[in-house]
Amino acid sequence: MLPCSRVRPDGILRLTDPASTIVNRLSVTPVAVVPETSTETPASLKTLMDKSALCAPITAFASFQYGGTTNKLPSDPSAPASRNVSDFSRKDPAVVVYTFWQKKDKNAKGTIGAKVYDVQNRVLLTVPPKKTSLPEGLPLRSAFSFSPASMTPGVYHVDVLWQDQVVWRTFFRVTD
Repeated sequence: MLPCSRVRPDGILRLTDPASTIVNRLSVTPVAVVPETSTETPASLKTLMDKSALCAPITAFASFQYGGTTNKLPSDPSAPASRNVSDFSRKDPAVVVYTFWQKKDKNAKGTIGAKVYDVQNRVLLTVPPKKTSLPEGLPLRSAFSFSPASMTPGVYHVDVLWQDQVVWRTFFRVTD
């Protein structure tokens, strides 16, 4: 649970922070229905990570400002996206992932890359790391796009990487 949040009986999580408009649906399994014994062999966290059963941890990085997904990004790199979009149709021309970065510490030179994963945590797309120097003044926008046409309907996630470490993750849905 997050601070300032509560779950209503209908399973909807509402953040009570007045600045937030996020609403998420939660699923829970009552402990009483979890079997006491299992036929599966226990596995270590390392084994689960190696098999891609878990997502990589997110590393805090002060120079990462924010990111989002949209279907159209303004040509002016200093302009924010017109609107954040998390549901895309396979008929949409593109899923655009954008991030904003600004130098906040000595670690201003590095690489920005990304990976797109399916619901089974399999890598579908890798954005090669690009050498970058983060500015001190106006934030730097980094963006990439891809077509959702060949994706099956479902939920996907994007990991944005700084120096091959995940610094931001977002989820999006593709529909027919």
